[in-house]
Amino acid sequence: MIHGHHVTGGMELAKGIRFAQDCGMTAIQSFAGSPMSWEPSTYSQAQIFKGFSLSYYESLYKSCHGPYYSQWGEDPTKWQQRNAIEGAVKHLQWCEAMKYNVYVSHVGSQKSYKRATVIENIISQVVEVNTTYNGPVKFALENHCRDPKGKYIGWDIAELAMIVVECNRRISSVRPGSHPVCMCIDTTHAWASGYDVASLCDTVEIYSPLIELFHFNAPNKGIKLGCNREKHSCMLAWSEWGLHDVEKLYRACRFRPLILEGSEDARDDILLMNYWDALIAGDMKSAATLQQEQKS
Repeated sequence: MIHGHHVTGGMELAKGIRFAQDCGMTAIQSFAGSPMSWEPSTYSQAQIFKGFSLSYYESLYKSCHGPYYSQWGEDPTKWQQRNAIEGAVKHLQWCEAMKYNVYVSHVGSQKSYKRATVIENIISQVVEVNTTYNGPVKFALENHCRDPKGKYIGWDIAELAMIVVECNRRISSVRPGSHPVCMCIDTTHAWASGYDVASLCDTVEIYSPLIELFHFNAPNKGIKLGCNREKHSCMLAWSEWGLHDVEKLYRACRFRPLILEGSEDARDDILLMNYWDALIAGDMKSAATLQQEQKS
C-alpha cells in the first residue's frame, strides 16, 4: 500500500527523502511556502538532489500541501485572493517540474459573505486555478475541522464533494474530459467534526471515486468526537481511538495513498501499517516478523 509522512521541504528535501527511505515509506508530503517569500521555480531537481539518486524519489507518491493562507472564498478581486490564485498556479507548475502527484489546499471559511456566496467564490477561484494551469498534477481540497460557529466550508464531506463535482463540471466544459479537482480527507478533522469511525468508513465508501488521498491522522488523547478541535501529534497506537478502530479505519482507507501528519518519527506507524497489510494479504510470516520489529 502507499503510505508515508511529512518530510522537510525546500533545499532540505533530500534529507527528508533519506528519512522516508529508512522508514520504508512509499509516499511523502512536503509543505509549500508562500509565493510572497518563496519562489518555487528557483528550486530544481538538480539543485535539491545533487549527488543523490533519484530512483527512490521517482518511485514515491508525492503530495505538496499548500500554505494555509491559500483559503478560498473571499472577494476574488482583492489582491490577497489574486495572490492566492497566482500562487497556487506557481505551486502546481513547481509540483509538475518535481514530478509530484497532487497539490493539497484547505478550502476556506465564511467571513464577509453569506455561505452560498462563499461557496460560489471558492468554486470560481479553484476553477480559475485549474484552467490557468493545465498539467498532470491533481488539485485536492481538504476537509476542514468544524469550528464552533460553523463558518468553515467543507467540514461536511458531502458539501466538500459537491464543491469538487461542480469544479470539475465547469473545468470539463472548457477542457473536455479534464477532472483535476479531488478530495483529501483528514481523518482527525472528520472526527472533530462529528464523524465517528463507523460513519467515516461509510462516508469514505460513498465518496471513494472523488478521494485522491488521506491525511491519515489519529486524534490526540482528549480530542473527543465532535469537539471542534483538531490535534493529531501522536502515534497511531497512542490516540483517542482504540487500536481496533484505527485498524478498522485503515482497512477502509487503504485503497488510496495515506499521509501521516502525526508524530515526528513515523517508523512505528509505518511498521504498524505494514503489519496490517501483511495480515490482509494473508502473509503470516511477514506479519510475525513485523510484529517482532514493533516489539523491539
